[in-house]
Amino acid sequence: MGLAALVGGGLLLLLSRRRRRPRPTLPPAPVHPAPEAIEGLEYTPDLALWLVGRGGRRQPLAAPLDAPFDLGQLARVPHLSGLRLAHEAGGLRVLRVPTDLEVSQGTRLLQGGEVVRPGTLLGLAVAHPARSPHPPLGSLVGLGLPLSLHADGVSLRLSGPYGEHAVTLSPGLVDLGTLLGAPALEGLRVTVSGPRVLLATVPAGLTLRRTADGAELRPGTYLPPETRLEW
Repeated sequence: MGLAALVGGGLLLLLSRRRRRPRPTLPPAPVHPAPEAIEGLEYTPDLALWLVGRGGRRQPLAAPLDAPFDLGQLARVPHLSGLRLAHEAGGLRVLRVPTDLEVSQGTRLLQGGEVVRPGTLLGLAVAHPARSPHPPLGSLVGLGLPLSLHADGVSLRLSGPYGEHAVTLSPGLVDLGTLLGAPALEGLRVTVSGPRVLLATVPAGLTLRRTADGAELRPGTYLPPETRLEW
């Protein structure tokens, strides 16, 4: 009886340990990257959008049909940020073309306000080498691009396609690049003003746009709930 009880107790202990053993977690699903070296945007007759990469590689783009969108932000291609488009009854309207980006239809360069008809292939090319597709983000590099800045009272949150980082501001002038260890944000200074965050300075080469309508933010204005960062 004593031996049987001992063996039975050992089996119960082994089973209980197996039950408590945590199940292995599945790895996160891989992020499907955009085609490298984006060279074009195809607007098909069925109103779909496709990114066209070098060698003719194509990837569908899930663009909203009822709201303007930033192509760089939607496609997660930093050097296309600032190119804003919108679907409308007659086709695809080009709302804004950044000064350092060339959008072409054949041999003709498109400007803001023009409408692209379905069945058109647009060429996309950086017009000047000054634009850096990979700004030095330092400690924030793991967030990915594009980056958005979210303001909630005196708390700020930077978010990218792969993560986010939150920080609570102290009174006084704060350089976000120094605070976060991100060289690309050096010179971006904010300060707490009552219950909100006031934009103090914006460094050259960086543009802040209100995500809701694409309006550029200038020093002396309060940060909206969400701001898009463009280099």
